[in-house]
Amino acid sequence: QLSLDLIADKILKKALEDSPAVSCFVSEERDTELCFVKHVPEKLLVAFDPIDGSSVAGAGLAIGTCLGIYRGAKNFLEVTGRNQVAAMYLLYGPRVLLVYTVCNGVHLFVLNEETGGFELEQENIRIDEDVKVCGFGGMQEAFQVVGFPALISYWEQENFILRYSGSMTADVNGILKRGAGIFVYPSEKLRMLYECNPFALLVEEAGGSARDLCGRNILDVPISAIDARSPILIGAKKEVETAEKFLFYNCKK
Repeated sequence: QLSLDLIADKILKKALEDSPAVSCFVSEERDTELCFVKHVPEKLLVAFDPIDGSSVAGAGLAIGTCLGIYRGAKNFLEVTGRNQVAAMYLLYGPRVLLVYTVCNGVHLFVLNEETGGFELEQENIRIDEDVKVCGFGGMQEAFQVVGFPALISYWEQENFILRYSGSMTADVNGILKRGAGIFVYPSEKLRMLYECNPFALLVEEAGGSARDLCGRNILDVPISAIDARSPILIGAKKEVETAEKFLFYNCKK
């Protein structure tokens, strides 16, 4: 755990404790959920990664904060990504961006440093199939996944441009801003609550897709543990379907 992660975790914890709308939260920096009140169906459960990509912050690369917001469950072991009523991320780079959905489209705001407020820049972001951009994480483990080297060869033959930053927030933001592309993490590392679910909701709301290596929509996969992890294929529907053809036999039986 880096000091940056812990500082951000403390700030978000204080904000959620002060919110009358929130009954429970869990952080990527914590082993268990923290609940303030007994279950109230209309109150929110929040899962967040305080700083995504903190390991590249020292190099001056963009990092982010991502949140999935749930309603209607007693705890996080009762949810799937479909229980999310909202998802959002903040990206800290050359500009500070706030991108969110409340299941009615995806909208992007930019921080105005003079006023301290966020201003709408792009409304109803959509993902299409026109731009050939790919990215993947976990390089050493990825090349041990059956079919992944063949997928890389396919991307090369199709003249895909490789874009990978070391922060999933930045990589998914690139897909949303370009309106196309795919990000793949074929090994089982990314956490369902803190990364896979919120980004899957955002991308699906923009017209894209997010799936695991078993052909399941990420949003339909039950949470088996607070730190449950999953591979993910996320981005334009066509590119996700193509990647599945190379990687589908990696599903655990």
